[in-house]
This record gives sequence, structure tokens and C-alpha cells, in this order.
Amino acid sequence: MAVTCPESRGNWTIQELGIDVLYLTPFFPARSNHRYDASTFNSVDPLLGGNQALVELVEAAHSRGIRVMGDLTANHTGDAHDWFVKALADPGSEEAGYYYFSEDHSTYESWWGVPSLPKLNWSSDALRRRFVTDEDSVVARWLKPPFNLDGWRIDVGNMTGRLGSVDLNHEVARLIAERVREINPDAALLAESTSDAAPDFTGEHWHGAMTYSNLTRPLWSWLAGDAPHVNFFGSPQAGPNKIEAEAFLATHLDLTAGFSWGVRNNTMNALNTHDTARAATVMLDGGQEVGALLTFTLPGVPVLFAGDEFGLEGFNGEDSRTPMPWGWAGRKIRPPPRQGSAFLLLGPGAAEEWAARTHRRRAALDSRGGRRRGIRA
Repeated sequence: MAVTCPESRGNWTIQELGIDVLYLTPFFPARSNHRYDASTFNSVDPLLGGNQALVELVEAAHSRGIRVMGDLTANHTGDAHDWFVKALADPGSEEAGYYYFSEDHSTYESWWGVPSLPKLNWSSDALRRRFVTDEDSVVARWLKPPFNLDGWRIDVGNMTGRLGSVDLNHEVARLIAERVREINPDAALLAESTSDAAPDFTGEHWHGAMTYSNLTRPLWSWLAGDAPHVNFFGSPQAGPNKIEAEAFLATHLDLTAGFSWGVRNNTMNALNTHDTARAATVMLDGGQEVGALLTFTLPGVPVLFAGDEFGLEGFNGEDSRTPMPWGWAGRKIRPPPRQGSAFLLLGPGAAEEWAARTHRRRAALDSRGGRRRGIRA
């Protein structure tokens, strides 16, 4: 946990960057390094310092005006989770109803067929109580003292409560949202959507989305360098398909048009995340800076994955989850702009020209020619 890092290594960097929300990926005990396969929701992994480390981290963040958001898997648990272990061993148990088992209890549904991630069955009233509505439920416990998290990011929110013809997605989202706001009306509640997010983000439950279709993916295609080895959001192609600036703009506008203004302003603008390759690996020289400019100036919440500020690289999610380069902590980092605007001049060759000029630290951004089309963000 960041709280265990010496003051000179960590906290000053976060503050200098102007960060006001710290989003933590799952901190529950698990078998994997990413911990989306929780073995319990009752404690913080001892490898991260245990419960007290989280308490101290949140206190330290709050004292600096920084809020802390946790990460919760409402779609599945790990197969080592105490609920699933009991469900697998006893078909008559309450916990067996938390999951989808075959009639003879020999097989079960899982996320994308991955057996280590058994899928939760939100038709179970008992699961709803234990996960959401009870006083000490999973959703509630970590928002209350002594932990005092300031909200949740819900993993694969678009898949939660959905299986075949069963669609309880909006019902579950509403249940979680009502419980969260009952505890803390100011708490943040974001959800991941791995496709076009607009139909599931009406503003009545999730505040905003963590999604890739409307910005991250087309941004990669526009600013892509020579990166055939990069995992392009799970597609079988060799790296990003390259598009022109106007195609980026059209895709972005089409896929954000489905959001209300409130949802759009609360949706993450991610250059990359812990589930993807790093932009520094994907993009041509200077492209990372251009992409960062857009994430900070377009409507939405600019997001930095820890290490982006140092230009860390990685060709997929696993390769990107590397330790912070603490030896670089002495480098001067300029704080981001708090207000202002960007004027995009789009036309043939715009990606290469923008990136080259940004790489040379020039202020003016232009295209190489052709018809120019501008948007102000």
C-alpha cells in the first residue's frame, strides 16, 4: 500500500500532480497479482499491510484533500472465495444459491469461461443482503469507519447480473447505488463497461463509466506507432488499426453522444489502465503527451495509471503492472492545468504532426495540411 512508502518517495508526487482521487484496484486476498479473484471480502490482503494499512492510507489521503475509491467485483468472486468453497462442497447451502451451478452441481458458470472466476447469481435474495443491504455487507462495510472509503468502482459492471436471457443489471446497479448513497450521499460510484457503455449509464445509478470504446480505443488507433506486439483490447489483430484524425473525432463524438452531460463529466478519460498496454508502448513518439492533453481537456475525469507520469511501458495488462520506479522520484513533474481549453486542428497527417510538435515541447499544434476541422473542449 502507498502508505508504507517513505514520505519522500510517494506522497509529494501525488500531490504535485494535482490528484484529488486515488483509485485502488482490489485489495482483498486472492491468488492472482491483480486480485480480481478475491478469496474473501472481509479483509485487506496481508501482503498489502492488512486492514490497518488501508485505514492509515485513507487517513493520510484525506488529510491531504485526496479521496480514496475502492474496486469491487460484483460479477464474480475467486474460486478460492470462502462463499464458493462452501457452495461447491454443499449444494444445499445458502452460498450455493449465490452462484450458477448445473442441475447435478458438477459445473458452474464463470466470467468468460474462466473457472477461477465463478459468476454471482443476483437472483439470490441472500446474496443481495450479504453483498449489499446488510449493515455489514461487502458494499457497506468498507465505506464506514474505520476504513471510510469514498466510493467504489464496480468491475465489469456491464456483465453484472446478466447471463443468457437473465438481465438484472439495472436492478443490481440501482440496489448498489441506493445503499452507497444511504451511507454517504457524496460517495463516487463508477462502473466498468467493456463495450458501448451508454445504454447502461443513464445517471440514475452509476455516476460514470470506466470504458474504452469512446476515447481510449480510438485514441490508440489515431496515435498508434509501430506496435504489432501490443494487445489491442483482446482483439486478434496485430496491434491497433490505424485511423485518421477525423475518424477518431467521429468515433469519439458518436460514442459519447449517448451519455447525459452529467454522466459524461463523471466518465473516466483513460490514456491506458491497469488492464491494458501502456500508451508509451502503443503510441508514436510524443503521442502519449498528446493523448494526455486530450484526457485532461475533454469533458470527463482524467485518469493516470500509476507510472504513466514516468512514461512506463508495457505491451499488455500484465506487463504494465510493474512496480513504481522510485529511483525517478526526484524528477520534477509539472502540475496539470486546472482550467483552460484545447483547440484541435484535425486533418490528414495530424497525428504525426501533433505528436512531433508535442515531443519537441512546442506550444502550437497544427496539421500538415488538407481541410482542417476544429473542436473546442
